[in-house]
Amino acid sequence: MKHTEAAVAKLVAEHRISEDVAAELHAALASDAPHSVDEGRHKLVAEIIGYLGAALVVVAVGLVIGSRWAAWNSVTRQAVLVVVAVGLLAAQHAIGTATDTKRRLAGVLGTAAIVPAAAWPGVGLLPPINERVWPWVAFAVAVWSYSRARTLLGNAGMVVTSVIVVTMMISQVRWNNETGIMGAAFVALGSAWLVVAAREFVDEPEMSAFAGAALVLLGSQMPIMEWGGSYPLFAIAAVIAGALIYSYLNWLRKFPVLAAGVIGLGIVCGETVYKLTGGNVFGAALGMLVAGVVMLVVSLRIIRQTKQEGAA
Repeated sequence: MKHTEAAVAKLVAEHRISEDVAAELHAALASDAPHSVDEGRHKLVAEIIGYLGAALVVVAVGLVIGSRWAAWNSVTRQAVLVVVAVGLLAAQHAIGTATDTKRRLAGVLGTAAIVPAAAWPGVGLLPPINERVWPWVAFAVAVWSYSRARTLLGNAGMVVTSVIVVTMMISQVRWNNETGIMGAAFVALGSAWLVVAAREFVDEPEMSAFAGAALVLLGSQMPIMEWGGSYPLFAIAAVIAGALIYSYLNWLRKFPVLAAGVIGLGIVCGETVYKLTGGNVFGAALGMLVAGVVMLVVSLRIIRQTKQEGAA
């Protein structure tokens, strides 16, 4: 408001507008500002009330179902879960996405529908089929919900359910090196989410980039946890970390990707030094400390020189 008034005064001083026009502008600003502030505050209060109302509805439904669950047979339980899931998705559709407030509220309801929808196969199907089906149902509902209302919460729901799908699929098969295979699967899944972020298939690419980079980093370390420290595994983890840094430089300029690559290389360096020294890492750690300080100094000098060249 003050900046706008100063701009109007400057225009008057430069004789670009008359005093009468300036007076009209001041009057318009004085009448519109409180109204806009109040309107924004009312929208925020309405959104908070909507979130609280949605939370209360979901919690209340959960409590009602929980209190009667033991007395219901399998058919009744399935029907209740389906009705709740469909009701939440219908409420999401009814609210719509006409405004950002409605879109966020619809996203909350749609994401909440994942839980009863995923619980239905656990009640309606027999083991081990139910364990193979419910993760896919959860992921399908998460994708459907996000397609109806694109929100950060919905994006997170897709990431979480995709991780559950991969984890449950691998756990259903007896592998000799399950942790190592899980790590490779996490690297593949994380890479897929990096592609989603790079191609902007979602409206929150930062979220997908963070999730993808974290999954790749975690997956690169899981074989080391399973089989113990070995130089080939260290080399593979280093290559994966280097690929993240390369992706940041040439493909996906999101900071979580760079952070995961740098952290991955740092972890590999520490693991390699520990392996080489047999646990006696004091001298090697001092060397790494000196090298790290030198690299930081060089980095700061390069940044400063780049700024000076840009200013010139």
